[in-house]
Amino acid sequence: MVAVADITAAKADCIAKINEMISAARELQKTATDADRLKLEDAIADLKKLRDEIRVQEYVAALNSTAMQNALVTIESAATKMNTAAQNMKTVAQIIANLAAFLGAAAQVLPALTGHA
Repeated sequence: MVAVADITAAKADCIAKINEMISAARELQKTATDADRLKLEDAIADLKKLRDEIRVQEYVAALNSTAMQNALVTIESAATKMNTAAQNMKTVAQIIANLAAFLGAAAQVLPALTGHA
């Protein structure tokens, strides 16, 4: 079975190869004729478009992943708890009394985003 890490690594390799090709085309542009320089510019644009499409696809796949959906649920829950605590933080005494609840809720956000929730 293919692991997500294998797919991510393969995509990274593809993007690296595309970047190499862009760099090579830019180098060739330095000594190319005007006509060839324009052709290379078109090739570079095509390569950049392909690279961006790969990156977007990876982003969309991440957004649709179970891990991201779980993170969203955790973050939404934390935001609700933070809002509830913040509503009770109008005076110095209230801020001090409710700060632990607010910070506890806020502390759930980063682990959810980094996959450690």
